[in-house]
Amino acid sequence: RALDTSHLPREPGIYIFRNSAGQPLYVGKSVDVRARARAHFAASSPDSDWVAQAELVEYETTASELGALLLEQRRVAELKPPGNARLKHVDAHVWLRCRLDIAFPILEVAPEPAAGRTVNIGPLTGRYVAQELVEQLNSLFGLRHCGRTLPKREWPSAYGQMGRCLSPCLRDLDPNAYRGRLDQALALVGGGDAG
Repeated sequence: RALDTSHLPREPGIYIFRNSAGQPLYVGKSVDVRARARAHFAASSPDSDWVAQAELVEYETTASELGALLLEQRRVAELKPPGNARLKHVDAHVWLRCRLDIAFPILEVAPEPAAGRTVNIGPLTGRYVAQELVEQLNSLFGLRHCGRTLPKREWPSAYGQMGRCLSPCLRDLDPNAYRGRLDQALALVGGGDAG
């Protein structure tokens, strides 16, 4: 049995499956909401208990895949649907944190918030989703993908060559320009101004 998904848009966003009583069963995200929601009912799809109970599906569109990822996180935390329980494992709740005591701060995923001069966002559900979020933010805002130690390079890293990193490793980047991008990234995920 396939649920009617013809009303869903072919654009980025999230979808919420509900049972006949209106209770949320599963929240998902995609760059093509209709195609992804429909895929849950394909014969090749892994068998999920909630699929047989799904009676209706609603959606919320976003401007991008990153927006869909953020909205999915919020809705899963808010609705706690049983179909998303797969995200609950040993490190189900992690933090996105940014230590401001290093040059050109990085975004990192950790099991707990950090003390000191740090921006902590969370808890977020699922390490994989949080790491995907960090990768998207790094690329979108040109933030460093390397670890806390800033290597010194003669030429840009692969990310820098692709235009996905501002390349502070070349030692010619204005720290304020980097900080402006970092503040924008943190504001997008609810971290406010990094101070």
